[in-house]
Parts: sequence; structure tokens; C-alpha cells
Amino acid sequence: MADQLDLVAEFRTDTGKGSSRRLRRAGKVPAIIYGAGREPRALTFDHNDLFKAAENESFFSSVLNVKVGDNVRPSILKDIQVHPAKRRILHIDLQRIVEGEKIKMTRGEITEIVRGPNSPIPYQEVDGKIVEDPEYFAMRQAAAEVFRKAIVKHLALTPRKEVFIFVHGFHNSFDDAAFTMAELWHFLGRYGVPIVYTWPAGHPGIFGYTYDRESSEFTTFHLREIIQFIATFPEVEKINLIAHSRGTDVAVTALRELTIEVRAKGLDPKKELKIHNFVLAAPDLDVQVAEQRLIGDYMAWSADRFTIYTSPADRAIGWSNKLFASPKGRIGNLSVEDMTDEARTVMERSNSNLYIINFMSSTDKSDSNADSFGHSYFRNAPTVSSDLILMLRDDLDPGPPGRPLEQLGGYFWRVPPGYPASN
Repeated sequence: MADQLDLVAEFRTDTGKGSSRRLRRAGKVPAIIYGAGREPRALTFDHNDLFKAAENESFFSSVLNVKVGDNVRPSILKDIQVHPAKRRILHIDLQRIVEGEKIKMTRGEITEIVRGPNSPIPYQEVDGKIVEDPEYFAMRQAAAEVFRKAIVKHLALTPRKEVFIFVHGFHNSFDDAAFTMAELWHFLGRYGVPIVYTWPAGHPGIFGYTYDRESSEFTTFHLREIIQFIATFPEVEKINLIAHSRGTDVAVTALRELTIEVRAKGLDPKKELKIHNFVLAAPDLDVQVAEQRLIGDYMAWSADRFTIYTSPADRAIGWSNKLFASPKGRIGNLSVEDMTDEARTVMERSNSNLYIINFMSSTDKSDSNADSFGHSYFRNAPTVSSDLILMLRDDLDPGPPGRPLEQLGGYFWRVPPGYPASN
């Protein structure tokens, strides 16, 4: 993720809409660069050169060395405006960066586009069938249509007709989840449509975990509805579901219920639900419970690729293990030795695309100090986040040359120190 690209720009003195239109007609792209304690400066780029650079997926996650005259200004892309119908870049924002200086992220303004009726909505049983109240049903359908149009609008702006749904975990606020998804989508090359699925977590005090646990059970219904609804959009080709911590229980339960429903109809969950990648990062799930859900209920066959990130050094999962006295431990701390013989036999004889990837933070000091519990390594440790991006962005299975993970046997892999330098 430390790639660098070179761009050539010129300073401009004229600003405003009229000046920007003249520049675009002349084959230029207006831009602005700011940050590093210096005044913003207006720039212009050659459109063809900038467009060619932007076609490289790494453009959105690289350091951009902006050369103006004899000076080079390391920067990152902060915003890009494109024409809604034409292959044309209209404007870009750049932020200067200074080596060793942290980049502060702030959330912009939030605009609510629609709100549906609270669930459950009134209904009656008529001849053995559930009939929802027509008024509330119409309200829900109207809200769903607004949501559908918003997703389709954003899909039209990306060549990859995929959505990426992130489900946050315990003690996370809306902003926490938004920053995580924004960071992930940025390194994905800003392809597809990112969706932040938030639920009422982050309750303060000693009972915060128990509050969040029950909240996660409450929200399963809503995530199930969202996945099922998005899967009906013909414009959506693939759904990528990424869940963290307690959010993994929400995602697993929702997909389990959908899998049971779809299989009961004699249909293929992969085709009906369109789940391409299902990722569980630091999952807060009992090992035996997870085995029954993922394997016993055939969930591991409901996605094209099923990936679980684990770490024996995850202290948050270790604390949860003590709290619930899990006989076989928690999935988030899982190692090769922890699998039951029954689960091992099933997986060895199956054709599931299940991958369990172990992160040994004790031998890899690349993770940041932002997470004292070692629980958010999927985004704080560059080695793990690099692997996540390689999988989601480049659609790669574990193994060289694309994802040179170390195979521990069967479906277990390890993130080696310095990964993916050997790529």
C-alpha cells in the first residue's frame, strides 16, 4: 500500500466556475491541494494523463508525487469528481502529506435520504398465510425503492457492479464504522459501492458488552432484510460481506437464516444471495456454535469465498472466552489444534472455499498502537489489511504468487511477517 505515482501539474491563478469550464474545454482538470500547515493552492492537470493514471487501481491508495515546476509535493487523493455520464474527470482534491505525520480523518455532513417504518409492521394471518397491513407495507416499499435507486445510481459510476457491506463490532460508534469502511473502500481503489451497516453498539459502562450483545441479536432481522433486498437488484452482480468482532455474530446469524430459507425452496444460496466474499475478522463466536452454524447448516457453501481472520494474541476475544467459558474457545483465537475431529473430517472431505487465516502479532510488529487489545488487526496491521485488500480488490485465493500466505495445513494459513513483500 506504499505505492507511489508521479503526476505533473501547473499552478493556476483563475478560479471559479467560469475558469473551471474553460479549463475543461481545453483538456485540463482543475484541482486543489491543501494541508501540511500551508495555504491551499489551485492546480491544473492534463486530463488525458490524469485519466490514464486513474485507470490504475493503485491511484486511489498510493502516494501521489505532484510535480509543479522543480518542486515535488507528496500527496494523497482526498476527493474526485467525475461526469455522471461521460468518461471524464471534473475535479480532484489533494492533501499534502508529511512523513511521520498522522492524517486526521473527519466525518462530513450526513443527510438522511429515507426512513422506513419501524419493524415489525402490523400483519394478520389469513388462510395460513401472513398478510402485512397494506398501509405499512406501502410505506416500506416506498422507502425500499428510494434505497434501491440510491444504490443503482452509485453502481452506474463504477465498472465493478459489486457492493461491499461492512458490519462493525462491539463498542463501535457510527463514526468508527464509517471511518473503517471509508479506509477499506479507499484501498480497494474506490470500486463498487460501499455500505456501512450500523447497529446500536457502544453502550458505556460495565454492562456495555451485555447491552451490545443483545443489540446484535436485535439487529439480525434488519441485516437479513438488507442482504435479501440488495440481492434482488439485477444491477448488483456480487455482494461482499465483511464483519468484525460482535458484528460477525450478526452477519453469520443473518446469512444462516437466509441460507436455510433459500435451501428450503430448493434453490442455490450462492446464486440467490450473490455473496461473493464473506469475511469474518476477529470473530467473537464460540468455536462449537460456529461449527454448527457454518458447517452443520451448510453456510460455508453459501458464499464463493469464506474467509476467517484469527489471532491468538487477540485479548478482547480472550476476555470474551473467559466470560462465556467456551469449552473449545472462540473462533477469533482459533488455531489448527482447536478444530474438533468432526469438523476437521467434514472440511477435509468438502469442496468449500473456506480459508482460516492466522495472524501472529507476537512475531509481526507491524500492527499499530491504535488498538491496545490487538482486536482490530484487520485494519491496524498493514500485513493483514494488505491481505484483505488483495482478496477483495484482486479477487485472489490464498497462495503464491498473488497472496503469498504460509499454508499451515488444510484450510489454515498464516500471515508471515513483512507480508506481502515476497509478492
